[in-house]
Amino acid sequence: MSRGVLMQKRSVGYGAESSKIYIMSVMFKKFDDVYIIEEELKRGNIVIVNISRFMTPSKIAELKQILTVLKKMVSRLGGDIARLGNQRIILTPSFVEIVKGEERR
Repeated sequence: MSRGVLMQKRSVGYGAESSKIYIMSVMFKKFDDVYIIEEELKRGNIVIVNISRFMTPSKIAELKQILTVLKKMVSRLGGDIARLGNQRIILTPSFVEIVKGEERR
């Protein structure tokens, strides 16, 4: 997992009084990566997940299961989730809301 672009510096209440918020990039390889994503969201980081490994006909059922788990996890944490093109999704902590295409003003 690689660290992404520094987004901003602000207090988020997850540890130090003033902490950096990162945009993390994760290549989803195995189901246990869900736990890595959850920890990053709890730290207040934004996570972009590459799901391209599961975009084959033989892995679609597994992809649906992974997406269901990620949606439930994000909902439980009060965050948000959205698609970024065909091979990536973005997950955000509770203090970041994603404006989706149909919600634009």
